[in-house]
Amino acid sequence: MPKVGVSLCILAHNRIAETANLIGSLRGWSGIDLEVCIADQESGRQARTFAIQTADQFCDVSDRDLWNRGFGWAKQKAVSMASNDWVIVGDPGEVWHETVPDGSAERLADTVQRLNSVPAFRTYYGGPRQVQRLLNGHGSMQSMHGDICRIFDKRKMRVSGYIHEAPVHIETGALWAVFARKHAPVGLIEHVDQVLEVKPGSDHLGDQRSGLARDDAEAYIERKRILYDHLLHTIVKDPKKRHGTDFRWWTAHWNTVVAPRFREISFEEWKAVGG
Repeated sequence: MPKVGVSLCILAHNRIAETANLIGSLRGWSGIDLEVCIADQESGRQARTFAIQTADQFCDVSDRDLWNRGFGWAKQKAVSMASNDWVIVGDPGEVWHETVPDGSAERLADTVQRLNSVPAFRTYYGGPRQVQRLLNGHGSMQSMHGDICRIFDKRKMRVSGYIHEAPVHIETGALWAVFARKHAPVGLIEHVDQVLEVKPGSDHLGDQRSGLARDDAEAYIERKRILYDHLLHTIVKDPKKRHGTDFRWWTAHWNTVVAPRFREISFEEWKAVGG
């Protein structure tokens, strides 16, 4: 049986080791011919060179575009480069697993061939220990953090939303859950954000290969927080821009994005702190 072409679509900003881990985790999926599409968000020279050399398809995304248009627009740029109909939208800091022994998750190639009329599939994510327990047959899907969608047919779905972005149907605008919730999951995601995990007694955050000193990692976290605050307030102020947001995640952050913590900040101010 011929392999199914699948494109892994990534919005990347530096983080070489994490991007390489993400790509490597999908290389071994059965029945899959993997294409890598990277949209690079103004990375440094070394990371940008890595992305260009690694990707089958490559494009640039500017900081200003991400600030003004949000993550959905930026990730859709990566999706738009894909040569395959089926895409996986993955983030650096994730490791993907295809299936579990008890069959509660299915191989993507088999699922695409059997349910090709379904435009979006379910995926589940959790921490490394949770996913590993599930892979070893000692857990259930209910132990995962959430039910999300990162695998879809780009002929019928597109990524939308400023933050906590999600696929929506191109013609109807319906969120992925309308199509995906009745079907078995076809992927598990370990969320291993190496920048954000602190190793006791270490001068680095997360995996040593990330090369991020503690001060650099803390600055990275702060820049990311400011960007998230800005994008969340964008959709708070303009309800028309909320379309495509997965509100289960949006509402989880609602209480953290209110005055007096948040203040309006310009793109230029964000860039001044290293955004």
